[in-house]
Amino acid sequence: MDAIPLHRRSTSLATMVSSVVSMMEPYASDIGVKLKTDLDAAAPATLSLDEDKIAWTIGTLIGNALRHVPRGSFFHPGGEIVVHVGRHANSDEVTIDVTDDGPGIPPDKLPLLFQAAPYQRRVGYALILAREIVEAHGGRMQVRSSDDPLTHGTTISLVLPAP
Repeated sequence: MDAIPLHRRSTSLATMVSSVVSMMEPYASDIGVKLKTDLDAAAPATLSLDEDKIAWTIGTLIGNALRHVPRGSFFHPGGEIVVHVGRHANSDEVTIDVTDDGPGIPPDKLPLLFQAAPYQRRVGYALILAREIVEAHGGRMQVRSSDDPLTHGTTISLVLPAP
């Protein structure tokens, strides 16, 4: 496969993430899900990246989370999704985490997360492309998930090199 072409420019992380969250928020609200941002002051204000591709990646991760968190109603609160921007522990890397409080991913399914399902059309390709976009930026994606009823939820992190 050919490398994904990038059109890097200095991008405000706060503005980009807030824009993606604002775009997804009406749908989240309609289904009773809280969608929040958490911008860590330790994160760099700007990063050189392809803003459109990283914004699409974040939107894809939020969209996936919206399909799996509990829906809410007037009488029952729904799930919550938090998009956190910060520094990766013990490094200069930047993380953009999309965390949900959904049922979690069973451990046996985690290795399949970034693979297309050969028996279904168009299943899994968005996550494959998202990972390729992050890797084209010199970064990586990490997944933490628990399907334990007490600690359920999933976090998918975009870990990007910082200047």
